[in-house]
Amino acid sequence: MAAKLRVRIPGEGPVLENRITGLAALTGFSVGLGMGMGLALARAIGWRPSKISCCVVSSFGALIVTNAPIIVLGLTDPRTWEGMDWIADIIPHVAYAVVTTEVLDRLEAPRQREPGGL
Repeated sequence: MAAKLRVRIPGEGPVLENRITGLAALTGFSVGLGMGMGLALARAIGWRPSKISCCVVSSFGALIVTNAPIIVLGLTDPRTWEGMDWIADIIPHVAYAVVTTEVLDRLEAPRQREPGGL
């Protein structure tokens, strides 16, 4: 992706490979945080989907946000993917969606306080 964007990542050999791996992980974390913030904002303004609907929207959202840039840049073409490629791409996004939905549900749940507790 850096080459397509004409950005040079410094280093050679293992150093360059490690930097690219780190940047890929940071990109994934950023997308995940952004999607979680987007879902939380949608809920804050009144969107109240069922758990299944939220998981489906989150899964598709994560798939689109993570795959669209690499497709647009011509780094991959999903039409050429094998079944295992699709599975390897979909499973982590669905897992992300389930966890994000559960976290948002628990953050909205009323707090249970014990008598005399904080």
